[in-house]
Amino acid sequence: MSKGYLWRLPRADASTLKRLIADLLPETCWSFGGALLWDVRRDLADKRFNLRPINPVASSAIDISGDFGHAFADTIEVRWKRRDDGDYDVLVLTEQAGNPAQQQGLTQIATFPQVEAMAGRKALFLDTPAEIRAKKQHYRLDYNEYRAANGATQFVRYVRYESREEDEP
Repeated sequence: MSKGYLWRLPRADASTLKRLIADLLPETCWSFGGALLWDVRRDLADKRFNLRPINPVASSAIDISGDFGHAFADTIEVRWKRRDDGDYDVLVLTEQAGNPAQQQGLTQIATFPQVEAMAGRKALFLDTPAEIRAKKQHYRLDYNEYRAANGATQFVRYVRYESREEDEP
């Protein structure tokens, strides 16, 4: 087990958030997000389209539209939530000590004494729409658990996303 670190920037404008993501994450990562509060489109027949699915993306091209988002890779995750004034509240989770988040002006707000890598033992298997299930496609989201001194999980950091076709019999 390793230690985990939580960093925060309580106010970032859109350009600062995009720069942070591009600076902190590797060139290719995964991202998702969407609208749950301000930007919800009530005219959509299927409200699920207010959310962006998890997709691989270049860290320099992350879509930050909507009310919230996550961008993640094997070593780090950046989360953001849009504030009511239009700026963003940003959290960064990582197991890297001396993380570049400090160099980006973020403040370390917590250290977790235990981080357990769940990849290979547990994963979140995501509900798959019927049309994709018919194609025998599976989606797996690996994660690490950030635990307090008493062992309680306080954060789940997304690590890796995988979609694959089921092997034919």
